[in-house]
Amino acid sequence: MNEDYLQANEAAELLGVTRHKLYNLQKNKCIKFTINPMNNYRLYKRSDVEECKKMLKDKTGRKVKPKMFL
Repeated sequence: MNEDYLQANEAAELLGVTRHKLYNLQKNKCIKFTINPMNNYRLYKRSDVEECKKMLKDKTGRKVKPKMFL
């Protein structure tokens, strides 16, 4: 199974947050990552990023501030 992976800056852009906020989200278990063994970059599955993006929206469709998950 070939999964589409994103680097941190791409994942943060897709979520509409900074990389710092992205790291807080992963620290608080909103999103998982893997380490690329060739360069030690954090990689995020696109499907996980999309799922986290859904969690960051409230029922009205407005974006919820990520700090609510801290």
